Amino acid sequence: MKNTKNTKNRVIAIITTAVVTASIATTVCFTCSALANLKASTPDTAKTSASEHIDYTCGMPNPFTECKTIEEAQKISGIKFAVPEYSQSTILACEGMIEIQIAKDEIHTITIRKSADEGDNTGLFGDYQLKKINIGDCEVTLKTENGKIYAAYFTGEDGTISISCNTPLKLSEVKAMLQQLIDEGTKAKEDYTSASTGMPNPFIECNTLEDAAKIAQVNIKLPEYSQCTIYAVKNSFVEVQYPLNETSNITIRKSAGEEDISGVYDGKEMQLHSTDGVDVNVRLKDGKFISAYFTGDDGTYSITCDEPLEANEIIAIVDSIVSVNS
Repeated sequence: MKNTKNTKNRVIAIITTAVVTASIATTVCFTCSALANLKASTPDTAKTSASEHIDYTCGMPNPFTECKTIEEAQKISGIKFAVPEYSQSTILACEGMIEIQIAKDEIHTITIRKSADEGDNTGLFGDYQLKKINIGDCEVTLKTENGKIYAAYFTGEDGTISISCNTPLKLSEVKAMLQQLIDEGTKAKEDYTSASTGMPNPFIECNTLEDAAKIAQVNIKLPEYSQCTIYAVKNSFVEVQYPLNETSNITIRKSAGEEDISGVYDGKEMQLHSTDGVDVNVRLKDGKFISAYFTGDDGTYSITCDEPLEANEIIAIVDSIVSVNS
């Protein structure tokens, strides 16, 4: 009986040990599986968060104070910012920066910032491609992703101005908004009188090339460009803009005179010759073509672009214009 009892106890001990061992093994397997899944998901999570618009460090208090007026924001930030009157805008300020949020549509917001410092103040982080364009005398940096614009900024004499959005912006929207901000800043700086600030925009948007030709008193024929915008300046010249790509426009002007009407007057001058033997005057900056113009029997055509063009691109445009006029 004694031996039987000892044998039974040993069997129970062996069974208990096996159950405990199996339980531990199962726990280890689940733990390893969870760690493997976490490790596999980490790169995607990191990639997503890197593209987010981060304004301040998580856990830190929001440095911005909401303001009722731009004047109040200027006092808090210590910087001056002349802006148009936006409807339904939110004005924020912190030391050295003013931020204005305006509705692009029902779900997207455009953020406008001015900071006292130089450089990118958009708050957009990630692997954006940077592209340079000129708006007037200002060199503007576009932040793009897959050819789409998400932000733009430029640095002036008294700080950096930027616009950004959580949905892609059209190049025309970027240009219009930044030009408006540039104009407002110029007016404030030079303290224009009400008479001078009330001067009308000389550019008249037209539905057809024929309408523009009548206003400008210019004979003009151009190839048919898709998605083009047509303007005229009374008794002066016709301007046609059409997209080169998603972020840049080509601008063609025609006047009845012989002078350069491109609006670009810096850079090194030289000449190219088109396929049809037309002498094309071009300007280069940093070795890249930034404008071109040529004179025909009844006036002058000019060509500019938001980004530098190659010589063959300029010649192709000239040849197409000459072809429709021959």
